[in-house]
Amino acid sequence: MLNLGFNDFNDSILPYLNTLTSLTTLILYSNSIEGSRTKQGLANLRYLQVLDLSSNHNITSGSLTRLGLANLTNLKELDLRGCGITTIQGLANLTNLQVLDLSDNQNLTTLARGGFVDLPNLKILDLRDCGITTTQGLANLTNLQVLDLSGNQNLTTLGFADLPNLKTVDLGSCGITTIQGLANLTNLQVLDLSGNQNLTTLAHVGFADLPNLKTLDLGSCGITTIQGLANLTNLQVLDLSGNQNLTTLGFAGLPNLKTLDLGYCRITTIQGI
Repeated sequence: MLNLGFNDFNDSILPYLNTLTSLTTLILYSNSIEGSRTKQGLANLRYLQVLDLSSNHNITSGSLTRLGLANLTNLKELDLRGCGITTIQGLANLTNLQVLDLSDNQNLTTLARGGFVDLPNLKILDLRDCGITTTQGLANLTNLQVLDLSGNQNLTTLGFADLPNLKTVDLGSCGITTIQGLANLTNLQVLDLSGNQNLTTLAHVGFADLPNLKTLDLGSCGITTIQGLANLTNLQVLDLSGNQNLTTLGFAGLPNLKTLDLGYCRITTIQGI
């Protein structure tokens, strides 16, 4: 393992690093790597399993190709948060990749026609605080278990029908007004919808198709009624705090509920508990 994080290295160090062919973990966060002045990048590091390039703000989508990431076929974890990425390219052939962090790439707005199609073993994908407006482009991630899309404030519609193994989804502080699009997530256990202030109703939505949901966070939304929760028979944790227009309760269909947060609502009676 080699940790060079929080230094002032630029592309001039890449030829040296490229000779460390037995390296399995390389940490380069918060440097000045660009990937614009390199011939091979890190292409010779074929045993590399963990690569952290986060907070190298001048790494762009084109840099990923020039850095030779496609050659790193044993890579399992890749951290690209806080870079300058606008599209997903240059990640093809990373068939062993399990963890990918692209968070805080604020100009990353679309996932369509990207490189996710070649990431069959990806289990954890972090896309929080980007500029994403649609979830198109995730369809081939059939082994994905954890997906974080929180803080994408222009993400208003959902569609996860082709992600059957999802267990945790974070959609906090997006622009969601309806949770249609969650059907078929039969393995989902944790769902965070907090901070979606325009999400006002749960009725006629997809909770009926989430039989294994255990934790549901609806804090600081605009919810006025909790109709629509009746089928969550395995739910154990429910956060409804900060829904100031929620005045009446009813939890008859939640037999396994263990933790309930109703703080900062305007409830006048606890009938229904």
